[in-house]
Amino acid sequence: MEDRRELSHEHGHEKHTIHSEHVGSEHGGVDYERRDANPKKILIFTVTLVAIIAGLIIGLSEYFLFVTDAQVADAVLKKEDPRLRDLHAMEDEVLNSYKTLDAEKGIYQIPVSRAMEVLADEAFRAQQTSK
Repeated sequence: MEDRRELSHEHGHEKHTIHSEHVGSEHGGVDYERRDANPKKILIFTVTLVAIIAGLIIGLSEYFLFVTDAQVADAVLKKEDPRLRDLHAMEDEVLNSYKTLDAEKGIYQIPVSRAMEVLADEAFRAQQTSK
């Protein structure tokens, strides 16, 4: 399928027949498209691309949720570490025991619950005396 075009020049009315491979060759190979883009093919390509991207997003999201749930389940159902259990026991001992810290200065350690009661009583008495 050979493309032939006739061109007329302004300086003369001679007609020349040229082949399509020569069109635009005098301008460094710059040429124009010989036919329009096919909108149906572009639409099919775009829809396919969007479907693939959506599928990847949904698939990766589901995979992320699956892996996250598995890690959470492992962490929750995992047997408690004995060192952690010992640490909690030691913390409970410190928070719930009486102890003399400095007898000369009168500094004592009391359980947290008792300390909150003492502070609440002191605040209540201070409020009653100020009225």
